[in-house]
Amino acid sequence: MTGRILVLSAFLSFMPTTVRSPQGKDPFDRLLAARSIRCQMTVGTQAEWDAGKVKLSQTTWSGGTATFDSIKHEPGTDAGTARLIGNAGAGDIQVKMTPSGITFIEETLFGGLNITTVFDKYDSSATQRFIAVASRHLDVNGPFPSQFHGTCTILQ
Repeated sequence: MTGRILVLSAFLSFMPTTVRSPQGKDPFDRLLAARSIRCQMTVGTQAEWDAGKVKLSQTTWSGGTATFDSIKHEPGTDAGTARLIGNAGAGDIQVKMTPSGITFIEETLFGGLNITTVFDKYDSSATQRFIAVASRHLDVNGPFPSQFHGTCTILQ
């Protein structure tokens, strides 16, 4: 019996000491419990191909705010759904939970993908805005991808 206790004690000593709970103050826990998140992107980079050569240019976000509402994910899985409300309307999207945060995946009417990841890291401890990246994988007379950086706040 004593041997089993020693083995269990040794095993537990290597376990992480932080336990995540949906009601905790940990950034990941806050994201996991969020039901509505609003994001504002700022600067980014877009790519265009001219005669087979990629041309990168800095650009600013023109999409307004994006609100991910009615966020639901199935316990024990990394998949879920949400409702995206943006400047071009609203629609249902996919949600993927990962150890680094939450990712929203939207398929556009023309077959492109918009992917927004909200990381479980704050831009500063004072604001507690989450760092986010939005990538657009679009085809507008040829590939026209872009990536933007910004922050998100939990509304609910």
